[in-house]
Amino acid sequence: MFAFTPPAGARVRTSGPQAHQPPSMSGTPATGAASGPRVIGTGWTSVLVAADVMLPMSGDGTSQLALLTKAATPVRQGLLLKTALLTLLLTKDGHLYVGAVDARSLQQVAATGHPL
Repeated sequence: MFAFTPPAGARVRTSGPQAHQPPSMSGTPATGAASGPRVIGTGWTSVLVAADVMLPMSGDGTSQLALLTKAATPVRQGLLLKTALLTLLLTKDGHLYVGAVDARSLQQVAATGHPL
């Protein structure tokens, strides 16, 4: 567990867990049968796939799709976002692919539906 000793003269306040308010959802899901997330592949090359993804509105009413569009790179399949840890692909048909793989590999999984 975490142990913390405050410095002399410090005022310490403790509180319980904060109530979480889920973000409001906006938009219409893509057409087709909704299904839960699934994993393609195993180990470090696993890719999580979620269908019918809707992005919530942010706290200030800005569409998160608009924010993603600014940060992501447009590719033939949709929008690609690369970080040091994960690569995300939001396809034009509403699928989200997420994996600890490079962009080319993630696009390959999205195009074929087969593991690497």
